[in-house]
Amino acid sequence: MTAIETQPLQSADGTRLYRETRLPAGTPRAHVLVVHGFGDHVGRYDAFLNHLAAEGFAAHGFDYRGHGRAEGRRGHCAAYADLVADLDAALATVPTDRPRFLYVHSHGGLMTAYTAITRGLPEVAGVVFSAPWFQLAFTPPRWKITAARWVGKVLPTAPFDSEIRFDQLSRDGAWQEATRMDPLYGRTITPSWFFAALAAQRQVLAEAAAFRVPFAMHHGTADTIASPEASRAFHDAAGATDKSYTAWPDFRHELAHEIGREAYWRAVTDWIGARCA
Repeated sequence: MTAIETQPLQSADGTRLYRETRLPAGTPRAHVLVVHGFGDHVGRYDAFLNHLAAEGFAAHGFDYRGHGRAEGRRGHCAAYADLVADLDAALATVPTDRPRFLYVHSHGGLMTAYTAITRGLPEVAGVVFSAPWFQLAFTPPRWKITAARWVGKVLPTAPFDSEIRFDQLSRDGAWQEATRMDPLYGRTITPSWFFAALAAQRQVLAEAAAFRVPFAMHHGTADTIASPEASRAFHDAAGATDKSYTAWPDFRHELAHEIGREAYWRAVTDWIGARCA
């Protein structure tokens, strides 16, 4: 078991976040910052972070506001810029002595793409996207969207059930149960966050050509949460010259926690390792 180091972390507005690091033996080949998804937290990535460290990478992770051990109303942001500030704060703690990479999942992928397009990702050598949430994989009932808009005008912090089922995350029944029992796993969203995220999605897809950081895109073909088609569209339109798209047959939303995850982990570390020279 790799030793876990925890460090204090604050966002620009003073919101306390949560950060932890796993260091490999010897000099790291690179630094990898993991950016989790919505409702998610870095504690759910223990096995993956340990794999990164075992492969010689310094593995860093953090909980952004409203998630896991970070401060903030659950599933909420007052403005999307606050989440960009959280990512900035975490990235600023990652050393630059070795190449820096981001591993970003679902909503973490949206945060990262939005940040890169709107103000850049300085000193980041590459990004690995895991099922980025650039668009829902389904169309929610119009009445629900309308109701959320009306409620949001009066109570932008009102909690709504995210309605994500545990079996949508992975085919692994043990992982589904572990998620169900996890007290830190978020189950609510607020209108403020939801509509800010939708606006960010539209901008990311419309301005994908401005994304020029090398990246690898991974998406499961059985994902019913984040649209694989939107991931493919972003990949095709992105301005990066070093880019790839890999479809994982039968994988659901959380690729790092799926049955057959070891092959996926290997693909991720091989891609990063090839760019560490």
